[in-house]
Amino acid sequence: MAATAPPAPGDDRGFTLLELILVLVLIGISTSLVLPRVGEFLFTDPLKAAARGLTGLIGRASQLAQQRQAPYLLKYIERDRRFVVEPEIPADAERTERSGPERAGELRLQGQVGVRDIWSWDSGGRSVGDLSIRFTAAGYVEPTVIHLREGGDRDLSLVLSPFLGTIQIFDRYVSPDDPTLFQ
Repeated sequence: MAATAPPAPGDDRGFTLLELILVLVLIGISTSLVLPRVGEFLFTDPLKAAARGLTGLIGRASQLAQQRQAPYLLKYIERDRRFVVEPEIPADAERTERSGPERAGELRLQGQVGVRDIWSWDSGGRSVGDLSIRFTAAGYVEPTVIHLREGGDRDLSLVLSPFLGTIQIFDRYVSPDDPTLFQ
């Protein structure tokens, strides 16, 4: 068996400390130039910001209904372009003009974002006027699709499953007729 000769001086190739520092500096400069643009895209897109806010409001409505063991409504008020969460008040309950329902959360849509329509299992599609989504005392909601639109060209759909295990968000208009949507 032949013995291998030790490497000659200067023949061992590795990275010098100077080379490593130079690479790290270049990565740092590249990152500092790219991150502000990525952050701007993620946090200033009004349609996605509305979807994030609406997802939080939906979770809040479900949580309040469960905690208080009372039905809650997520209402969309068209003239103000805002969503509010408030307890459902039965028709036979007395309500004074001064007190009104307690507001548990609110989301005002920004920019050109608006509601295209809201589809629910019982009511079908509704696109005009004030709209409501009802959460039962257990925090459940009927299958519902909320279609948001920005300007006239971008759509986003939020799909609420009956038991709110998940809220699916699609970056397009989703037809409620899709048989796989609520599975």
